[in-house]
Amino acid sequence: MKVLDAKVNWYLGYANDPELELLVDMFPGLEEFEFEQRDDCWFAEKDEAVYFLHHSGKDENEGGFYGAEFRLRTKTGEVKALLGPWSSRAGVMNKVGFTPCLDVSYTDEVEAFKRGYTFTGGHVTLHLALHVIKRFLPGIHLARIEEEDGEVRYVPSLSPERVEKPKGFCLLEVEGLILEKDPATLFIPALGLVARIHMDGNGQYILLRGEKKFHLRKEEAEKVKNL
Repeated sequence: MKVLDAKVNWYLGYANDPELELLVDMFPGLEEFEFEQRDDCWFAEKDEAVYFLHHSGKDENEGGFYGAEFRLRTKTGEVKALLGPWSSRAGVMNKVGFTPCLDVSYTDEVEAFKRGYTFTGGHVTLHLALHVIKRFLPGIHLARIEEEDGEVRYVPSLSPERVEKPKGFCLLEVEGLILEKDPATLFIPALGLVARIHMDGNGQYILLRGEKKFHLRKEEAEKVKNL
């Protein structure tokens, strides 16, 4: 699996944690993973993509996924059939002690990535997420949050120490120049940009800077008064 692009869904106006959204070339299928079990958790990773389920391992249907059967290939080479396993979350797997990971959304469709919906929920290793942020999202951090029950989650944030979201549409002024950050798509470090806004034929506002274009939502663009 290769990550081709990344952005953050900040869930502005909602209590949800921010989440990485990834454009990938592909995501491994269930049959490509090799699982190991700890307690009731089944965990596997391949090319830094992560897959996990929750099931006791007993020959009982536990009612998840409408009672569907999942046939898992284990690291010991056997095939284990789990009846009605449940999905789980990265924080639980981190608590148990598997490879650190986090929940993400992903797509292999460029248009879906651009429009910002029709993603699939998935999971990746912390190692991969850190690499992705360094490459595509300079200025963003992964805050490590440990809950009282021992669950650990890693959350995209403006702060390395706590979950901090952008406060709406962020505009800064330096010596009369506009510095722009678009929380809906990509964190752009303050670089002293001279900005102007243009509406394209599709009714989208675009911030132009040389050959680069950063799309803005209409309601964000209307907050810019002094361009």
